[in-house]
Amino acid sequence: MSALVSAGISCAVEKPLSNNPQEIALLKANMNSYRDSIFALSYYALEKALPVNYLLSGNPYYTRFLVMDGSKAIEPQKTASTMKSLGLLESVEIVLAEVSPDEGERAWTEQKDGLAYETFIHPLIIAYKFCAQANFDWRDMEYDVVRGRAESAIHADCFVETFLKINGEINRGSADGSDSVQVSVTTAKYAREKSRKGRAVFEQGQINFCFDKMIATVVNGEGQQLLTIQVAEDFREKYRVQSDLVRMFFKMGWADLRFDDFDDQIEVLDWLAAQNLNGDIHFAYGPTAGYEEYDAALPQFE
Repeated sequence: MSALVSAGISCAVEKPLSNNPQEIALLKANMNSYRDSIFALSYYALEKALPVNYLLSGNPYYTRFLVMDGSKAIEPQKTASTMKSLGLLESVEIVLAEVSPDEGERAWTEQKDGLAYETFIHPLIIAYKFCAQANFDWRDMEYDVVRGRAESAIHADCFVETFLKINGEINRGSADGSDSVQVSVTTAKYAREKSRKGRAVFEQGQINFCFDKMIATVVNGEGQQLLTIQVAEDFREKYRVQSDLVRMFFKMGWADLRFDDFDDQIEVLDWLAAQNLNGDIHFAYGPTAGYEEYDAALPQFE
């Protein structure tokens, strides 16, 4: 990547931009040297969670890929006023539980920090976007970690987690916790069933989102649906949105607004590199071990 940037060659870089703490520190310190030449790919932020990304950012480059309330074109004024009506952010809860890997698929995630940088980073970035938009400083988060390991994990000689969850709180200084946000992010491999979704709760409503359906629904405090944003059917094929965005970048560069995930990904990677999410395994799960502790740790919501 550095060689391409030094040569002035534009490039699209897969997530994560790096999983090496020293490289991440260099990227963070030299962001301005890299930013003009790089399109930072992010499958969830730029595809599966694009409706959430748009609700939070209002980025006009995303509207061509989205529909509102089933079929209508995006109405920026309506989405902006609806988001404002929700009030202050109170909590974010995201789960990404996958039945894979199967027969060794992506078994390389079963190495130290492998799950964190390959999979956990996806919901982490989405949670970060919610908190950043609400002006909560992610670095102020205090959290606990829950780790589980599937009994069918491939690498028996590398005993690391296949279930990773953080329960945290970011408090802006209020003694009673009234000016704070609760954060829960969960990733699991070898899940009993697939679950890829989330919700963000606000004072006057919430946003429910499903990664597989590429949809976000906004409801008010009484549960009344205010609007839905979904990736348009023509763009739901895997990597279709990112392919179009990358082509646009190669054609025009960064003329005004960015429409990749460069800034947020670097912020999350910089935070992640400073954490130690490894440690004791709290429970095992699988056909023999059972799923009682797994189910208790996995967020349960519609």
